[in-house]
Amino acid sequence: MKDTRDPVLEARTVGRQGYLIALAGDFDLHAGPDFERRVLEAIGRGCTDLLIDLSEVSFIDSTTIGILMRTRKRLAPIGGRVLVVTSDRNILRLFEITALDRMFEIYSRRTDALEDMNDLASS
Repeated sequence: MKDTRDPVLEARTVGRQGYLIALAGDFDLHAGPDFERRVLEAIGRGCTDLLIDLSEVSFIDSTTIGILMRTRKRLAPIGGRVLVVTSDRNILRLFEITALDRMFEIYSRRTDALEDMNDLASS
Protein backbone atom coordinates (compact mmCIF):
# COMPACT_ATOMS: atom_id res chain seq x y z
CA MET A 1 0.00 0.00 0.00
CA LYS A 2 1.31 3.44 -0.94
CA ASP A 3 2.35 5.84 1.80
CA THR A 4 0.03 8.85 1.51
CA ARG A 5 2.23 11.24 3.49
CA ASP A 6 3.31 14.27 1.52
CA PRO A 7 7.05 13.83 0.92
CA VAL A 8 7.43 17.61 0.68
CA LEU A 9 8.06 19.08 4.15
CA GLU A 10 8.38 22.64 2.98
CA ALA A 11 7.98 24.56 -0.26
CA ARG A 12 8.42 28.32 -0.32
CA THR A 13 9.86 31.28 -2.14
CA VAL A 14 13.35 32.37 -1.12
CA GLY A 15 14.30 35.88 -2.15
CA ARG A 16 13.16 37.23 -5.50
CA GLN A 17 13.81 34.28 -7.79
CA GLY A 18 14.70 31.41 -5.50
CA TYR A 19 12.59 28.55 -4.25
CA LEU A 20 13.15 25.98 -1.51
CA ILE A 21 11.73 22.47 -1.55
CA ALA A 22 12.54 20.34 1.51
CA LEU A 23 11.85 16.61 1.26
CA ALA A 24 11.64 13.81 3.83
CA GLY A 25 11.70 10.04 4.09
CA ASP A 26 12.51 7.50 1.43
CA PHE A 27 12.30 9.20 -1.92
CA ASP A 28 11.30 6.79 -4.65
CA LEU A 29 8.87 6.21 -7.49
CA HIS A 30 5.84 6.89 -5.28
CA ALA A 31 7.09 10.23 -3.97
CA GLY A 32 8.39 11.49 -7.30
CA PRO A 33 5.20 12.95 -8.82
CA ASP A 34 4.54 15.25 -5.82
CA PHE A 35 8.13 16.47 -5.91
CA GLU A 36 8.14 17.10 -9.65
CA ARG A 37 4.80 18.93 -9.43
CA ARG A 38 6.30 21.31 -6.85
CA VAL A 39 9.36 21.84 -9.05
CA LEU A 40 7.22 22.69 -12.08
CA GLU A 41 5.09 25.07 -10.00
CA ALA A 42 8.22 26.88 -8.79
CA ILE A 43 9.62 27.22 -12.30
CA GLY A 44 6.22 28.37 -13.53
CA ARG A 45 6.33 31.17 -10.93
CA GLY A 46 9.62 32.41 -12.37
CA CYS A 47 12.06 30.64 -10.06
CA THR A 48 15.60 30.54 -11.42
CA ASP A 49 17.41 29.12 -8.38
CA LEU A 50 15.96 26.00 -6.85
CA LEU A 51 17.20 24.70 -3.51
CA ILE A 52 16.38 21.03 -2.91
CA ASP A 53 16.90 20.13 0.74
CA LEU A 54 17.44 16.39 1.20
CA SER A 55 18.52 16.69 4.85
CA GLU A 56 15.57 14.59 6.04
CA VAL A 57 15.75 12.10 3.15
CA SER A 58 17.19 8.68 3.90
CA PHE A 59 17.02 7.17 0.40
CA ILE A 60 16.77 8.33 -3.21
CA ASP A 61 16.44 6.28 -6.37
CA SER A 62 16.64 6.89 -10.10
CA THR A 63 13.26 8.67 -9.99
CA THR A 64 14.73 11.44 -7.87
CA ILE A 65 17.85 11.63 -10.00
CA GLY A 66 15.70 11.92 -13.12
CA ILE A 67 13.68 14.78 -11.62
CA LEU A 68 16.86 16.61 -10.61
CA MET A 69 18.30 16.19 -14.11
CA ARG A 70 15.12 17.43 -15.80
CA THR A 71 15.03 20.39 -13.42
CA ARG A 72 18.62 21.32 -14.27
CA LYS A 73 17.82 21.03 -17.97
CA ARG A 74 14.81 23.36 -17.59
CA LEU A 75 16.75 25.98 -15.62
CA ALA A 76 20.02 25.96 -17.59
CA PRO A 77 18.74 28.02 -20.57
CA ILE A 78 17.73 30.86 -18.24
CA GLY A 79 20.95 30.77 -16.22
CA GLY A 80 19.26 29.03 -13.33
CA ARG A 81 20.78 26.52 -10.99
CA VAL A 82 19.88 23.66 -8.70
CA LEU A 83 21.39 23.60 -5.23
CA VAL A 84 21.17 20.39 -3.20
CA VAL A 85 21.52 20.03 0.56
CA THR A 86 22.52 16.66 1.97
CA SER A 87 25.04 15.29 4.40
CA ASP A 88 23.89 11.68 4.12
CA ARG A 89 26.94 9.64 3.15
CA ASN A 90 24.95 7.19 0.99
CA ILE A 91 23.25 9.94 -0.97
CA LEU A 92 26.53 11.81 -1.41
CA ARG A 93 28.14 8.59 -2.67
CA LEU A 94 25.34 8.13 -5.20
CA PHE A 95 25.93 11.68 -6.45
CA GLU A 96 29.64 10.93 -6.79
CA ILE A 97 29.14 7.61 -8.59
CA THR A 98 26.73 9.16 -11.10
CA ALA A 99 28.87 12.33 -11.50
CA LEU A 100 25.96 14.45 -10.29
CA ASP A 101 28.31 16.06 -7.80
CA ARG A 102 29.75 17.92 -10.81
CA MET A 103 26.34 18.96 -12.15
CA PHE A 104 24.78 20.34 -8.98
CA GLU A 105 25.96 22.62 -6.24
CA ILE A 106 25.94 20.40 -3.15
CA TYR A 107 25.91 21.73 0.42
CA SER A 108 25.96 19.96 3.75
CA ARG A 109 23.87 22.67 5.46
CA ARG A 110 20.79 24.57 4.30
CA THR A 111 22.07 27.83 5.79
CA ASP A 112 25.15 27.71 3.55
CA ALA A 113 23.05 27.12 0.43
CA LEU A 114 20.63 29.92 1.34
CA GLU A 115 23.54 32.28 1.95
CA ASP A 116 24.98 31.42 -1.46
CA MET A 117 21.61 32.01 -3.12
CA ASN A 118 21.27 35.39 -1.41
CA ASP A 119 24.84 36.42 -2.28
CA LEU A 120 24.26 35.69 -5.97
CA ALA A 121 20.89 37.46 -5.98
CA SER A 122 22.35 40.63 -4.48
CA SER A 123 25.32 40.84 -6.86
